[in-house]
Amino acid sequence: MELGRNPPQNISAEQAALGSMLLQEDAILHGVDILRPEDFYKKSHQIIFKCILELFEKSRGVDLVTLTEELNRVNLLEEIGGVTYLTNLINSVPTAANIEYYIKIIEEKSILRNLINSATKIISMGYEEKEDAKILLDKASFELIEILTFLN
Repeated sequence: MELGRNPPQNISAEQAALGSMLLQEDAILHGVDILRPEDFYKKSHQIIFKCILELFEKSRGVDLVTLTEELNRVNLLEEIGGVTYLTNLINSVPTAANIEYYIKIIEEKSILRNLINSATKIISMGYEEKEDAKILLDKASFELIEILTFLN
């Protein structure tokens, strides 16, 4: 990866997805089986999504009030930007009806980042020349299979 280049990401899609989940709990159902917290590029979004999932899995309502309370309880509210940031997430949603598209964008960017990370590892292994080329090929294949396994 070239220095100075940002990894694939779409912060607006992340904000819209999280905001949609806070507006309509049904939106969480679209993301719960597809997304993982680490699929979000922005650290605060990873924290917020993880907390949303935890509330959802405990069958507790997920909205601005419950999420704020939970983030405050685990001392992460200020780390994510406070209530103001959560409110901005809700206000950033063009329409919660597009949640599937927001999720697809987040997933796509995450896959690309994982692919770049794997390719970078493979390049490093090749330049190091510490192992037989066939062993490196097996390791490179494993790196790519891990990405494919995650997708299925």
